[in-house]
Amino acid sequence: MTPETADMIVWAAGISNLVALGTTIWNMVSSGARANAKTLDEHARRLEMIERQIELTAARLDRGPTPEAMQNIFITLAKLEGQMEVFNERLMPVKAIAERMQELMLTEGKR
Repeated sequence: MTPETADMIVWAAGISNLVALGTTIWNMVSSGARANAKTLDEHARRLEMIERQIELTAARLDRGPTPEAMQNIFITLAKLEGQMEVFNERLMPVKAIAERMQELMLTEGKR
């Protein structure tokens, strides 16, 4: 082997080592970027899903009752409450009859 060939082999081995070191460093740096890209893709999918859910919720709220309809519902409920009170008063005599019958049955049962 001539000295020139030996020098070329040394230079080739050195360059090969530098290329290997550079490739290793590049893989280490880019592997984090690939993991980050996957994470970003997953976050983008989750964000799209959340946006769809928000849109659906907004659509449901738009279909809900208006303030005027809610006021009408409250008025109707107030009227219904009044009617229930009247119905309750009308059932008081029936309640009294049932209580008297129960007392009668208890007193006759003791004899």
